[in-house]
Amino acid sequence: MRLTIKSLGHALSGLKHAFVQERNVRKFLMLWGGLAVAALLLKFEIVQWIIFLLVGLCFLTVELINTAIERITDTIDDDRKQANSGHFHPGIKMAKDVAAAASLLALIMFGIVQVLLFLPNILMLFFDHPQA
Repeated sequence: MRLTIKSLGHALSGLKHAFVQERNVRKFLMLWGGLAVAALLLKFEIVQWIIFLLVGLCFLTVELINTAIERITDTIDDDRKQANSGHFHPGIKMAKDVAAAASLLALIMFGIVQVLLFLPNILMLFFDHPQA
């Protein structure tokens, strides 16, 4: 049990670090929070909420992995970069670029799913008039 609590502490520390240090994480959380308010106003069904939460958590997971890869590669390559006029080792640059690409694809997926979740509800506001 003690190891589980210790592991949870490390995870929460990582989340705090990402929130404090990573501008993209903060921007995403603000966007996601705003979308959550809109979803409340549009009265999302339970399945919509589940999809909303899962796709948001999926993006956050990929972004956290991207952040971890950036930290590791920065630590490994810091000395070499300073010795070589600020240039990354090509392999490290590629690792960072691939991690960033994964983050971009996760964000695109998040955006597509949000459009699919919100568009029908928004269209019903404008075009679903009750018959008298």
